[in-house]
Amino acid sequence: MISLSVAPLVLCFIARTTSLEPLLDKESNLKLAEFYSDCSSFDDHRLFGGHVCGDDGITYANVVYLSCINFWLPKEKEVKIAHKGPCLTNDTTTGDRRFKGRCLWSPIYKPVCGSDSKTYANIEALQCKNVINPELKLTVLKNGECSTKDPCVTAASHPAKGSDSVCASNGHTYAHIDQVRCLRNYHSSLDVVHSGGCSATEVTSIYPSRAEVCALAQGCFEWNPVCGRNNVTYINPYVFSCYAPHMEMKFMGECSDEKENACILAKIIESCGSDGLSHMTIYHLMCSSKKDKYLTWLHDGECSPDDDPCLQIMELQDEGQPVCGMDGVTYVSTNALWCISSRKDRRKYSACSKVKISNLSTYMMEAV
Repeated sequence: MISLSVAPLVLCFIARTTSLEPLLDKESNLKLAEFYSDCSSFDDHRLFGGHVCGDDGITYANVVYLSCINFWLPKEKEVKIAHKGPCLTNDTTTGDRRFKGRCLWSPIYKPVCGSDSKTYANIEALQCKNVINPELKLTVLKNGECSTKDPCVTAASHPAKGSDSVCASNGHTYAHIDQVRCLRNYHSSLDVVHSGGCSATEVTSIYPSRAEVCALAQGCFEWNPVCGRNNVTYINPYVFSCYAPHMEMKFMGECSDEKENACILAKIIESCGSDGLSHMTIYHLMCSSKKDKYLTWLHDGECSPDDDPCLQIMELQDEGQPVCGMDGVTYVSTNALWCISSRKDRRKYSACSKVKISNLSTYMMEAV
């Protein structure tokens, strides 16, 4: 770990059509300080596209490792990239370079639209593309994605059942967030409450009258199953509340739901998850995946240092695959989120509980 007495400083960039200007971003600075707390985590040439040569004639494991080192250095001492790949025998601090520049990487998703009409995960991704491919001379056309599809069109392509369902403020469960975005055109106050279906408790709090909930049960089809204490699956909270008003709910989901039953079962088989955490049993891991739909099984047994999500981040991606953390920050990928959370309290991360409609395009899903 690199530890210096200077205060950590990170430069973000604000885009104009002809240049990129440095801008101090306090929020990003704090998040990157967490991410770059241990540079040795990135000292692996198998990550992020492999070796790069610094203008100091030293070969660095990858651009993120060099970015981490630069993060803790004063600006005047930062090392710039001379070229991709290991340094050559004639690489010195002077002389010709195939390209030369400062290549940062950020785990935080703040999309920008490049002059090539391509969406980049953040300004750092675009800047790094310029460093590696200077002939492109990319600039930023605008903040945000280059284009967005009509949510009313994309909403129709999502299945009635799936892991992308969301609970809206009207007590209805929608198969995909795009359906809520579409309805916002006609119901501006409609909002997303959380990922996953609305619970029976939430529905009855919005529709306390049994007459109301029965009207919905008879006139509104929605696949959002409820398992009653009698081990009968009801297709949604309306049917459950209407036809079994005194029945205790066992859990949300089908009574045969493997993930939910996994929360109850107990077999001592320690399992390693894709979040880099060792789970007491495979059932504990499956249970945790109810709150984090991206969580998957890696292997039986305790996780090893090689399972650290910081080491599983794929080679640099321009656009990213954004997910939203419970801290309200959108990250460029699930591994970036897990990597950050491994240095923080895990309970604050892994799934959004409530997100305002203005940020729907990055809510627990790939960018639309």
